Amino acid sequence: MNTLKKICGNGLLMAAALFLGALLGPCLFQVRTAEAKGAASIPEVLRASRFELVDQDGGLRASLRLSDTGEPLLFMYGNDGKVHLSLSLLDGEPGIDLYDNNSVNRLSMYAETAGAMMQFRSNLKHPQLSIDCRDQTGPILSISDPKAHERIKLLYDVEDGAALQFVDSDNQASFKLTEKGLP
Repeated sequence: MNTLKKICGNGLLMAAALFLGALLGPCLFQVRTAEAKGAASIPEVLRASRFELVDQDGGLRASLRLSDTGEPLLFMYGNDGKVHLSLSLLDGEPGIDLYDNNSVNRLSMYAETAGAMMQFRSNLKHPQLSIDCRDQTGPILSISDPKAHERIKLLYDVEDGAALQFVDSDNQASFKLTEKGLP
């Protein structure tokens, strides 16, 4: 008899659970659907002073923030957590910097009102090769020595035309060959 009561009791309990489930199920399903729809909606505006993009493990992969002067900066990080690319807007003019695996800046590119400039760096961490198109007289290709002194310049001068110039350690032209010949 006890076994029969248990079976009947369990049966009634199951029937009650099924009844409540059938009755409340649609309400619960609608709430979950509404929550899912709300989570998928895209906010019209998202505002913050800093944004960070992280990978599955929580490692920083990119950050967007403002400089101390209020200019936007975007940094991209490698798996090693080091900066490998930065995009900047400083004084309203854009710049791009590329870094090696040791976070040494190897290449810089800047666009300015006066023109554009690219700088290539070796292990010495200062520009070894520069292409400067900011000078109003014409573009300049510069090669620097290990102490960061520009030593060879290939340039275009509006007066002399194309020129090859050797520069001494005091930044004085020691020799200049122009398309017109020697001075």
